[in-house]
Amino acid sequence: MTWEYSEDNLIEQTAIDLFFNQLGWDITLAYKTELFGKSTAKL
Repeated sequence: MTWEYSEDNLIEQTAIDLFFNQLGWDITLAYKTELFGKSTAKL
C-alpha cells in the first residue's frame, strides 16, 4: 500500500486536522502511554 492510501494519511491525519484546526481542540499523542489496572488507582 502506498503512503497516499495509508490509514495514517486517510483517517488519523484527517481527524487531527478536524479536531485541532477546525474545532480548536488540543491533541495529545498517548499511544502506548496508557495506564491500566492497579497502577491507575493512585492517580
